[in-house]
Amino acid sequence: MGILSRNQNSEPLNYGEVFHIWSHLLKAKGCRVKYQLLSNHTEGKELKKFIQDITQNIIEPEIKSMENLLRENGAELPPAPADKTNCEPNTIPSGARFTDAEIANCISNDLKMSLADNSLIIGLSTREDVAQLFALHHTQLVQYGGKMLKLMKNKGWLVLPPLNKNDV
Repeated sequence: MGILSRNQNSEPLNYGEVFHIWSHLLKAKGCRVKYQLLSNHTEGKELKKFIQDITQNIIEPEIKSMENLLRENGAELPPAPADKTNCEPNTIPSGARFTDAEIANCISNDLKMSLADNSLIIGLSTREDVAQLFALHHTQLVQYGGKMLKLMKNKGWLVLPPLNKNDV
């Protein structure tokens, strides 16, 4: 096995790569289950579609790629929470149900945190294939972040921070 050789697949993952990939995988598995729950709470067709889309096209492939990477490198996988059953929003009492605005803001925050995690992994990677994998995930998250931002603006769910007005 060549350390920092020309064949990156024969290079071991460093401890930072293993730890951060493992941690990111654990969060992604939790997010998948959280989105199953949040999907049960929304009555909005656009938001429900977005949740299904991001789960199928971002979270599931990301989980699979990280699991494969860790397995190929002899690392243990984090546990996965159990899947949640589907239910209709009207079966959840209104006081216990998340609003669509709360759901959208939760997903938006998850996207921001995942972007930061991906950037960290890209920055600490010594293997190009790992950096490229997370750069791909990062690019996809940026696209979905744009879709979520547009949806939140259109629905009036975007919570703006105070604007800085200098009237000097």
